[in-house]
Amino acid sequence: MDKSVRSAERDRTSRRSISFIITFITITIIFISFITSTFIMMSRLLLLVLSAQLTSALCSDWLSDYSTQSGEALNWINSMGGPLRDERPVPFPNRAYRRIRRETVQSQLAFVGETLSFIAQLFNNANMSAAGWNQTSTEKFRTNINRQREDVLHCIPSNTSAVTTLRKYFRMLEKVTLLRTGGSRGSWEQVRWETRAHLVQLDVLVQPNIKDQSARRRRHHP
Repeated sequence: MDKSVRSAERDRTSRRSISFIITFITITIIFISFITSTFIMMSRLLLLVLSAQLTSALCSDWLSDYSTQSGEALNWINSMGGPLRDERPVPFPNRAYRRIRRETVQSQLAFVGETLSFIAQLFNNANMSAAGWNQTSTEKFRTNINRQREDVLHCIPSNTSAVTTLRKYFRMLEKVTLLRTGGSRGSWEQVRWETRAHLVQLDVLVQPNIKDQSARRRRHHP
């Protein structure tokens, strides 16, 4: 009888020990999971903060340099060919520019980046020989546009998209000029006129943001 009692007592003790070990292991796993999840969450938060600060700094640099880059682009497009003539092959998208001025700064910058990308695509066309433009000015213009495009796209989050886009407009422009004529000199002049009009409108769009940035700097560094 005593042996049976002692055996039962040992079994109960053993079960309690096993139960305690299982509980301890479970709590430890839960704790480790919590710590790991918290660490991952804090790491992501820190990454977002650093990314936002980097984006802000990049945008600040781009805005500071924009007036110079924009002025040079207009200079190159004016000097690459003869006098520009107002020959609009398609209606200019004034409504899109009016709409984007009412949007956030991020959307405006995304719009600028997309528009510069469309311009770059047009002028990266290999069939430009018929244009008869000054080769040096043309190449400097293309380099300028590609640089502006890369700079502005680097300063906005990768998931930002413009609420207003000129994709359909640029497709139509290319269709009725370069594609329809096979890249004639006249069609390239029409593209040059339209491109200059866009550069002017982009400058009008960006200038208020440059003024806001200058005002903030004066407040922080009187």
